Amino acid sequence: MKTTGILVPSGATYVGLLEIVYEALELRLKHHTIEMKYVVDVRLCPMKIIKDRSIKVYMELKRNEVDKTKFPPCIDIIDEPMTMQGIFMPPSRSQPPHQLIQT
Repeated sequence: MKTTGILVPSGATYVGLLEIVYEALELRLKHHTIEMKYVVDVRLCPMKIIKDRSIKVYMELKRNEVDKTKFPPCIDIIDEPMTMQGIFMPPSRSQPPHQLIQT
């Protein structure tokens, strides 16, 4: 398990956050997939970060929380190439836009 700190800009997009995380963890898009989530309540399933709206919800939750150590993101690293099928691209274009995500 690796722990690292990253600074996420307030207006971050999902693709922008992917770029930040891939760079911070020194991962390669061609070799790794990342899945991001956080826990709001231990009695509930983790909340997945999968699109721009889920980033906004997470950032608002963090902004309104006094204890800044609450809701740390959990990032799972999968040893498979990154695709974005089912997130915000049609299946025919499931590869992420390489001009947006550079590792």
